[in-house]
Amino acid sequence: MSFKIEVKNLYKIFGDHPNQAFKLINKGLTKEQIFNKTGLAIGVKDANLAIKEGEIFVIMGLYRVQESLP
Repeated sequence: MSFKIEVKNLYKIFGDHPNQAFKLINKGLTKEQIFNKTGLAIGVKDANLAIKEGEIFVIMGLYRVQESLP
């Protein structure tokens, strides 16, 4: 089967110096341990996607919404 978009081993790391997180991932630390040690947040870890033509695919995450009240 052919795919329109194929992605392998996708990572999204939030924060400065994401290479620190990769080193810790390779040592077997969890996302929580990495965050506690470095302050880096792993949003996506080693994801693989295969999307066919016509499919709609969305990666959503949490985000902060701040309201200013008068």
